[in-house]
Amino acid sequence: MGIFFPAVVCGITMLTTLYLQILIERVYFHREKTLIVLHFPNVMFSWLMYGVTYISVNGFMLGGLAERGRAAVAAEAFLSSFPLVMGCYVITAPLFRRALRRYYPVKGTNIVYLKLKGISREK
Repeated sequence: MGIFFPAVVCGITMLTTLYLQILIERVYFHREKTLIVLHFPNVMFSWLMYGVTYISVNGFMLGGLAERGRAAVAAEAFLSSFPLVMGCYVITAPLFRRALRRYYPVKGTNIVYLKLKGISREK
């Protein structure tokens, strides 16, 4: 249970912040391309949620603060987890954006096909 629960919390936070980023881009900026500025708060908030959950579980509940000390648990929670969080974000962000895309463009033409998910077809 050492890093499983913090990883689940980080994953849920990452997907939620990515979804909010896509909604902000669609509603307020009317664009399908990503705003690079919004990736920084997404990564930082996901990283913070992983670190705080790690400290709560491994530091307080499993007694890591008493055994290893405050600095060691904080270093494990934040410094050693950053490559994990960044790697997951780099993989998850384009896949999640592609899954929420409303249409599929055809390469080499100006044709786009709309997704039929949620649209009822009359026969």
